[in-house]
Amino acid sequence: MDIGIDIGGTNIRVGSLDLFLSQKIDHIYSAGLAQSKRMIKEVAMTKRITGIGVAIAGDLDANKTTLVASPNLLGWIGHPLKHDLELEFDCLVILENDVVTAALGEDRTQDFLYLALGTGVGAANVRYDHGVPVVTPTGIGHQIIVANGILCHCGKHGCLEAYYQKSQGREIVPYLVQGLRNYLAINPVPQIIVGGGAALSHPEVVTQVGKELGIFMRVATYKEKAGVYGAMSLLTDSITPVVWADCAGNINAIRGQ
Repeated sequence: MDIGIDIGGTNIRVGSLDLFLSQKIDHIYSAGLAQSKRMIKEVAMTKRITGIGVAIAGDLDANKTTLVASPNLLGWIGHPLKHDLELEFDCLVILENDVVTAALGEDRTQDFLYLALGTGVGAANVRYDHGVPVVTPTGIGHQIIVANGILCHCGKHGCLEAYYQKSQGREIVPYLVQGLRNYLAINPVPQIIVGGGAALSHPEVVTQVGKELGIFMRVATYKEKAGVYGAMSLLTDSITPVVWADCAGNINAIRGQ
């Protein structure tokens, strides 16, 4: 059986087509890894695991084996996550950025921006080239929206994410509107799909932002399970081939073929 695991700054979620688990994450790598293994085994029960797709909040190395940057998972940086899971379960393990994987679980018919409002603000642009989805992660949360603004954990001042993290409910609307308006001016899309805990807790924010931007916005179809299902899709040969592009739009990987 295939299993998906979504490692975020707040929770670890593990699931299959039959079972879904969610727990608060342990930010110490050794403890978090042990927690992940226990959850994977609980989901698998007695079934043989054929593959594990991993969605993780942050940037991976070029070979997609190790987390190299993540303001919300500092204790996980630099550890051989892919190797450790392969060693434990003796199966295929594929790692990918969590926002990219969540986007894979959504609409596969038209271009869209997947916006993740979780511990931080992330996004992935999905466009279709002759039926093949090209997925490009974006650093939307770390654009400067207020000159000389408040300090962000990334070290810069005035980031969208810094204002997002200090705001609650509708307070975040003007900041999201400004950040998204900046992004859409350069990368227009017909719709925005929004996932993450904040979107699920405050769907009225999604509605209001879409209204002010004049664009169709909706909450993600699979809600808190989007990352897990997207991670599982990394392992499935039957899905439409997916082209991964870097932030500059340069194609660097093709999967699903």
